[in-house]
Amino acid sequence: MPVVEAAYADAPHPVERLGLFVIIVLGEGVIQITSVAGEAVWRAALVRAAAGGFALLIGWWSMSLPHGYGGVPKDGPGVLPVRVMTALHAATTCALAVLGAGPGLGLAHPYGHTPEGARRLLCGSLVGYFGVGVLAAAVAGASWRRTLRWALPCLGLTLLLAGWSGHFGVGWLSWGLTAAVAWQLLCASGVPARPARRRGV
Repeated sequence: MPVVEAAYADAPHPVERLGLFVIIVLGEGVIQITSVAGEAVWRAALVRAAAGGFALLIGWWSMSLPHGYGGVPKDGPGVLPVRVMTALHAATTCALAVLGAGPGLGLAHPYGHTPEGARRLLCGSLVGYFGVGVLAAAVAGASWRRTLRWALPCLGLTLLLAGWSGHFGVGWLSWGLTAAVAWQLLCASGVPARPARRRGV
């Protein structure tokens, strides 16, 4: 009779590879910003929008990699099982891909009100990103009090900006969303991490 055995993954290896993939996706966002900005006339509104877009990508990188796990934003002391990390990584990458198109679309119209398409892309991707962070925090063993302390303000600010950013420019929207990511990053800082160990797939 065949014997069924559990399969194990070397956790540091997929964590490193998935993190590199996130860097590639974030790089696409940088290319979008630089491509559009390189063909535009530089004025104060464009500089504000471009700087806000870069700041948002840097904040996302900081939360996903230095404070994350395999590219997944993780606020909690525990590590994620490989099967959970892979699923959450797919959701994170989809949100990143959507976010990468947002700043470029917004920079194409840096003056006046934020285009509806850019507003939906930026705010929708960030809501999905925070949702992944809540699920990762639950799996990683973070307390609900701690999770809600960053999740409620971040989601509330993002939804507020989604509803009202049509009244101001994309630069202010980018900096508002950056503030939401910065709050998540601030709350996640200082969380002690448990050493990774082999997990069943």
